[in-house]
Amino acid sequence: MYKSLYDVWGQNVFNNISNSEQHHTDAIKTLLELYNIDDPMKTDIFGEFKNQDLQELFNTLTEQGKSSLSEALSIGALIEEIYIIDIQNELNNNVPSDDVRVIYESLLKGSYNNLCAFVNSLSRREVEYIPQKLIEEQFNEIMSRSSGRGKRRGRR
Repeated sequence: MYKSLYDVWGQNVFNNISNSEQHHTDAIKTLLELYNIDDPMKTDIFGEFKNQDLQELFNTLTEQGKSSLSEALSIGALIEEIYIIDIQNELNNNVPSDDVRVIYESLLKGSYNNLCAFVNSLSRREVEYIPQKLIEEQFNEIMSRSSGRGKRRGRR
């Protein structure tokens, strides 16, 4: 989706995060191969999903993101919030080995950074992002500590 929004808006945040997402996908594919798990995507065609719910979500959010740059950035932040919740849930409940834990922790950190990038891009446009899925305390913690990219509060 980020690639589609980059094509519409030409904002580097979408291109940079799209590239980051490809690294995440590659890391997961490595785990699938290592553990001999069938790849649920089974397609390398951009924007096509076997899962109909994911396809509909992709189509809907991509269309919404075309309505304005602020909407596109907000959708990016929302997606990263969902990723954070999903990855944290996996870390808490479904980690069969240390190598899986390392990948999940890396993905989580990447999503923290991506969330901060979207929120900061909105802030530069004088748009305040209100978390939609994360509780406010967790959102504020991510923004305050994620790789120095979020707004720092308190200590420097």
